[in-house]
Amino acid sequence: MRCECVVENLRNAVNIVEHITGKNIAIPMLSSLLLEAEKGKITLSSTNLELGMKTWFRGSIHEEGKVAISARTLSVFISNLRSSDLIVLESKGQDLIIESKS
Repeated sequence: MRCECVVENLRNAVNIVEHITGKNIAIPMLSSLLLEAEKGKITLSSTNLELGMKTWFRGSIHEEGKVAISARTLSVFISNLRSSDLIVLESKGQDLIIESKS
């Protein structure tokens, strides 16, 4: 997966779906977000097994794919970036690489 988007769009989407991520230590995947890049849009989804949320926003998709990432880690990281910046999200194996000019 490789895509490019504006930080503010990603931040807004994360703020929407991270509120229902689970705090279940027995199932760590419930504290993650699923980030999907396909057909000109980037989709973020989460669940706590009782409720699920999904939102999407536009971005430049260079390579389609999906990756799960810790909601807390992503939220903290993007909160330190300027809203107007463009960022590149790229998955390589088990890793998500986030690049920004700042």
